[in-house]
Amino acid sequence: MRVFQIITAVILIAIPATGYALNDIDEYEYRSAITLLEDHGIIDGYEDGSFRPFKPINRAEFLKLVMLSVYGGQVQSSGNNKCFTDFIGEERWYWTYACAAKQVEIVHGNPDGTFRGENTVNLAEALKMSFEAWNVALGPDDATRPWYERYMNEAAPREVFRRFPFTPSYLLTRGEMAQLLIQLGEPIAMVNGGSSNSDSSTTLVPVIFPPKAAYCGNGVREGAEQCDDGNTEDGDGCSRICILVVEPIRHGAMRIEQQSVSNNSRASGTDDIPLFAFTAIAGRQDVYLTTLKLKSAAGSLGYAENYRLIIDNDGDGIVETLYGRARPSGEFITFGNVNILVEDGVYKRVELWADISNTFSMSSIAIAFDTQSTDFVEGVDKIDGEELSGIILDDGQCLQNDICWITVQTQPDQTVSIQAQGNLYVMKDSSPIGERQVVASTVTDTLLRLNFRADSEDIAVKELAIDGVSQSVEHLEFFIEGAAQPFAFGRKVSCGTVVSGRFCMDNDILIPQGGEKMIAIKAALKADTEGAVSGEQFTLAVSALTDATMAIEAEGYYSGQRLLQNDSDSNAEGEIFIGRNSAGVNTAIASEEHEVVFAKIASVTNANADINNTPIPTGSLTFAEFTFTAAPHQNTSGGSNSVEIEKIEAIVSAVNMQFDSTSFYIYNTENSATVSLCTSTGETGTLTVTCDGLDASAVSTYISQDDSINLAMRAAILSAQISPGVSILQASLNPLSNPSLTGVIEWTDGEISRGWVDIGITSVKSTSYRLD
Repeated sequence: MRVFQIITAVILIAIPATGYALNDIDEYEYRSAITLLEDHGIIDGYEDGSFRPFKPINRAEFLKLVMLSVYGGQVQSSGNNKCFTDFIGEERWYWTYACAAKQVEIVHGNPDGTFRGENTVNLAEALKMSFEAWNVALGPDDATRPWYERYMNEAAPREVFRRFPFTPSYLLTRGEMAQLLIQLGEPIAMVNGGSSNSDSSTTLVPVIFPPKAAYCGNGVREGAEQCDDGNTEDGDGCSRICILVVEPIRHGAMRIEQQSVSNNSRASGTDDIPLFAFTAIAGRQDVYLTTLKLKSAAGSLGYAENYRLIIDNDGDGIVETLYGRARPSGEFITFGNVNILVEDGVYKRVELWADISNTFSMSSIAIAFDTQSTDFVEGVDKIDGEELSGIILDDGQCLQNDICWITVQTQPDQTVSIQAQGNLYVMKDSSPIGERQVVASTVTDTLLRLNFRADSEDIAVKELAIDGVSQSVEHLEFFIEGAAQPFAFGRKVSCGTVVSGRFCMDNDILIPQGGEKMIAIKAALKADTEGAVSGEQFTLAVSALTDATMAIEAEGYYSGQRLLQNDSDSNAEGEIFIGRNSAGVNTAIASEEHEVVFAKIASVTNANADINNTPIPTGSLTFAEFTFTAAPHQNTSGGSNSVEIEKIEAIVSAVNMQFDSTSFYIYNTENSATVSLCTSTGETGTLTVTCDGLDASAVSTYISQDDSINLAMRAAILSAQISPGVSILQASLNPLSNPSLTGVIEWTDGEISRGWVDIGITSVKSTSYRLD
């Protein structure tokens, strides 16, 4: 309960410090949800005061949030904290929550009994665990349908997919998880602390919030009643509204605190802009806020229209209910007789919204309390109808009356800049992709990632042209990063102006004001029977030109104005900027160089049956064995193309041991009697063992599409331990996946020989042998 004190005849409300405790959420779109969960004691931040809302949330963090939201502090006394096989050693912070979730059968663990708290959480998993934690009644489980379908169906009417993509595999961030828990509309518990040392027989019971309705005067304390003495009279310590009081009905008090609003630039014509915000809390009894007087602090109220108050009516910290409209009178605006209920001890958020007029540009607007008026805030008690009068402003003195019943805390004016229209910034993602060998007849992995950012207003990208597309490409596919399905395709026919090697996106994409979207581009390649060319190299690019062959066209969602091409100066004036994150000269964006192949080595892995630290023997030893797997494809002109390995060069570490340098050979494990001799650069130390001319040897090194072979190396060991001390033997293939470093594995797709493999890793090691 909050405590209210009378100090020097002034009524003040004791509340936490103003502003967000977390230092990196003020501009975050779901900050209200985060703040609500923080107020309930459910979340906290890192040691540096940050919350890191954009960081992907893992399984451990998620279960803590959902268990505290549903069960409150009970989970901190749920008993056994070592309920999974990977809960060993010193206790981790999340074990309590994970074991509590297991106790109520929200999670069951992996087949091997582990929990794996570091795994990320996708939308389908989050919905499943949340609904089951709150024991929400779901539709019947249909074994013929995907397991997640009924959870997605339950989330739809709760308007979850107005804020989240309808994508079960969508990975959630920490900030999005907070919004999701609030969006589901289930009761959120208040955490009052707990102990982790209670008896293991503790039974978890979902917290009912708000409490059930109570009947005051029946002599039974129930629901939210503080007392119930069986009568409906005041003056005996238990009032007629079943609240403990030291006097019959105490005069209400109200405290108002101005809150931050986004002060980003907005485009003229933008609707639903928060210009001013505050929270109100009552003390001693519920009150009604009846009158609110505001004024312009910068610019003019004439720059906007349709002024209205939006309040948080359901207590989740997010405004959603229209509660009054008013028209400015000059540079002042008054909302009278609004009667906003402000409850005792409960914060209510109120925001002033307006629509920016499309007749103004390059201006600004800021709203403030009309503090020149002595009654800029007024209210009345809910129970006795007494007026709340007298205002203490910013911890000053009570000047109007002997007792001031209203306290107002303000903040510096927060200005919203108005621009003619927004700007779009398009950059290459900083995370490297690398050069790729792309297989004809398949859809490639991501070949280029573009980051789009909009300011001042939402920006609709109407055209995106990708240059440098090879003739082997049938079409491009555009994905929002993390999505399983493309939102658009790219073809030559989609371009307004046909340019050789240029494909254009066939669907618009909306970039949110102040936000970013990462777009991943993949290519669907033709088969060899359709015109694909092995060895064709290509680089996807976004042109920096601003003439008729411009690469990007976009328009402001609210202003409706087409964005200008970059004029190369340092001012952002409704323009498209390519290859940069601020105003300035465009820079072309280009991917790495990729090469078309008709077959490909997709992976190389260790296949040696001996485990690491197997003792080094004397005599003949198969010291290395690798599995080579070919990618699937449908290239069948003249027969299906296979991979053929022509050369393998291994680095062999032979520490304190000795080989017969003439005894090295390689063989296919399907036919160990057929071998091909290899050369070695020495007998001991770091050796290079080269098995060349395999395509001309009797050893089979062909790999059919979507198949694999095992190749093994064998040699004679003359001494397992040249001198006292540790001996070590290990073979490795490196460097790999770098077209600049060739010769480790040479192979052909039946058309062209290549000196490197694209497998996503730089080294593959076989078994490590050891002799102490």
